[in-house]
Amino acid sequence: MNARPAGLVVELLGAPGTGKSGLARALSELDGVTVVKDHQRGDLSTLAWSLARSWPVAVAPPHDVDRRRWAAWAGRVTAASQIADARFASGARTVVFDQGAAYTLVRMMQVRSRPHGNVWWWSRCLETAGLLDLLVILDADNDVLARRLRTRSKEHEADTMESPTLGEYLARERRACHEVADVLAREGADVRRIITTDTTVEEQVDIVREALERHHAAPAG
Repeated sequence: MNARPAGLVVELLGAPGTGKSGLARALSELDGVTVVKDHQRGDLSTLAWSLARSWPVAVAPPHDVDRRRWAAWAGRVTAASQIADARFASGARTVVFDQGAAYTLVRMMQVRSRPHGNVWWWSRCLETAGLLDLLVILDADNDVLARRLRTRSKEHEADTMESPTLGEYLARERRACHEVADVLAREGADVRRIITTDTTVEEQVDIVREALERHHAAPAG
């Protein structure tokens, strides 16, 4: 297992439209916080090493998943600790992942149907639980999520879904996120759930900041 990163690591997880990007932008304004959404050129060697470490899972996607996307997911979940370390080395005190290792575990749940894939997935769960100081699950009512998805500029596969199909899709996404979160919580991750229809972004930031302050104050080890 990888060594524990030097600072605090947070991930934002939730179905599309729950407000991950908005909260990530707000958190990035806090002193010492770096948000990781898209990887940098300097991460390529780490991702390549992580992709090799994920062999043969990385090269055998399900039939309905693009091969390059599947390989990128496999490399990303395995590289998360090293990516965090690189940001800490650049001066960050807290790294916030928007679509990080937990998100990737959600996307790759199908791999559990294969014997070697099941072992790989659970091993990544243990690593991710050891990496994250805080996992924030964002959620909202389906009607709110549907409205957000249809009005934002960012394209998503759910944009053109009719209401019944969209509701089923969002329910699946919600269940998958909570299933992974429950696994990580059992392995020791601190999981906080925020309903974004009941809280402002400022209030969400305060919830995250309060949790991080407790982790900063906790004794090492």
